[in-house]
Amino acid sequence: MGSYNMHNTFAIPIVPENDEDRVAAIKKYTLLQSKELISLNHFTELGAHVFNVPICLISIVNKETVAFKGNYGMEGVYEVDRGKSLCALAILKDKVTFF
Repeated sequence: MGSYNMHNTFAIPIVPENDEDRVAAIKKYTLLQSKELISLNHFTELGAHVFNVPICLISIVNKETVAFKGNYGMEGVYEVDRGKSLCALAILKDKVTFF
């Protein structure tokens, strides 16, 4: 597994065994090229209204950061440290995660 330079605020390991392949796919499909995708903001706004929550995000968990590609409720925030984001926990399972 590759080297990681992130602070882990969780009491469990947050780097899955398939992480190198997962990060390679993110690079291959150039998913981090833009700060956010405006069209995805429409989906996050809808999700926030449907679930009656103040924040809804579509995130991509990169090697050391989490990028928000759809963002409702945290406008202007495009990326956070992976070791501090709940999204780091979401990639540990193959199912969709709601927090």
